[in-house]
Amino acid sequence: MRKWIYISIFIMTIADAIFTALGVKDGVIEEANPLLQSMFHASPELAAALVVVGVGLLLLLIYKVQHRIKWIGYGLGVMFAVKLWILLLHFNWIAQVVKI
Repeated sequence: MRKWIYISIFIMTIADAIFTALGVKDGVIEEANPLLQSMFHASPELAAALVVVGVGLLLLLIYKVQHRIKWIGYGLGVMFAVKLWILLLHFNWIAQVVKI
């Protein structure tokens, strides 16, 4: 599997975490993930940092064992698509707030 997909997912995770922290902090959006909701409300910055570190570590683990898992390419493709969709949702609320 090519490294670009891992890097792309990680960069999109960073953007998602930043946009989520800013949106939650300003009261513009709610965190959709019920497991992360309370963390983002308690400390958006800390929650964002933990998400980025956690996803980064998981991506590194997946990269190390990718040769053992036949379907990993499909899984990464789905993860890429989901992250892209989430970023489009962020761009939508940002455009509404900025009134673009």
